[in-house]
Amino acid sequence: MSNPSPSDTSRPEWSVEPPPEPLRKRNSVWIASITSIAALGLIGWEWADKVSRFASLKQALDERYKVQVERLEAEEALERAAMDREMKSIKAAHQARMSDPASVDGSKALELHDAEWSRRRAHDPQLVQSLAEHSLLEMEQLGADKEISAQEALEKVATLAAPPRSRIEVTPSANSFAVKVAYRMAALTTGEVGAVTKHTSKAAMRAEILRLSAQVARDLFTYCGSRGISSVSLTCNHTTKNWIVPQGATEEEKSILRSRARTTQSKLLRVVVDGVVARNISNWSRASEEEVLKLLKVDFDGLDAIEISSDSSGDNTEAADPLSF
Repeated sequence: MSNPSPSDTSRPEWSVEPPPEPLRKRNSVWIASITSIAALGLIGWEWADKVSRFASLKQALDERYKVQVERLEAEEALERAAMDREMKSIKAAHQARMSDPASVDGSKALELHDAEWSRRRAHDPQLVQSLAEHSLLEMEQLGADKEISAQEALEKVATLAAPPRSRIEVTPSANSFAVKVAYRMAALTTGEVGAVTKHTSKAAMRAEILRLSAQVARDLFTYCGSRGISSVSLTCNHTTKNWIVPQGATEEEKSILRSRARTTQSKLLRVVVDGVVARNISNWSRASEEEVLKLLKVDFDGLDAIEISSDSSGDNTEAADPLSF
């Protein structure tokens, strides 16, 4: 046997396959693909949900709009029908009036006027419209109510007839009553608020106070004349500034004292109307201002004690202390 030569030595042959691709790279691609698909699916689901909710909202709004339109159309139809009925009624009434000889010749209008005038002369409460008319009617009813005592009726009527925030006092006097009314001038006229007056002279101020007092007296006697009034006194009050100027004070000192002056309600003028004399007027509601002025007797005049200053820095605040009779 011969030994093989080194050159004859042979090696077994193996079939070699190509190595697989790296595992990490393939997994990364797979995971990325799955993630992309999932994200697209989520976006699609959200979009479909929004579309569904939008469709539901649109449907709900459409239904509400439809209901609103139907309601408005029904209301419009009712209003149109009501207007048609009203127009037919107006036309029918007009045709009836034109066919009525009394309406055409004016006799019916005269009859209606006379009926309304009779109701107004009787002070029918159904014809009352304004607050002033209501107050006047209430005063008249109080003056004619026999269930209310004379003193109570006078107090209530005087409160209604007097200016707002007036002070009223009714006291027995023999078989009748004395009525006292203290009122603020600012309650009846303009330009007299606080310690300010529109007047530049005492004479002009006195004349206006007398006219205002005549106005209040006429209202009182109109509704209380039958209640046995012995007298009516009317005192006009006005806010004034009071200070004491020492003798020999300088102008600067006077100015300081004036700036520190205290405001108070002061009675300027009081007039009295005698009950016996008042009975000379048969109808107080129709009495003229001149007739009433002749009955006023000045019982107190405090205008001479005041000073009307041209100073424009007057106090517009009304003094809160009680009014004086």
